[in-house]
Amino acid sequence: MDGLFGSPWVGFTYFERLFTSPQFYRVLKNTIVISLLKVLIGFPGPIIFALMLNEIANLRGKKIFQTISYLPHFVSSHAYVAQWRKVGGDELTAAANRQWQAAQ
Repeated sequence: MDGLFGSPWVGFTYFERLFTSPQFYRVLKNTIVISLLKVLIGFPGPIIFALMLNEIANLRGKKIFQTISYLPHFVSSHAYVAQWRKVGGDELTAAANRQWQAAQ
């Protein structure tokens, strides 16, 4: 490993491979569709949720919903995985596990 300046210059080889690939237009279309869906769903969703939360008349209920909705932003994903493992789950194969599906 010679690093950036010690490596041989390959020019635009990888760009040519990308743009001449038969899958390029499919990948480009998927990227654009996913990005648009993220904007369409991700932008108004939190605003609508905030408006709905604002309409809750019960102050205690509002605080509970606020806490539950903000909790994932403050708790590390590692803590979630640790809790999942404590209850006997595997983070990768839980949905495919037949015993887990039968318990539902």
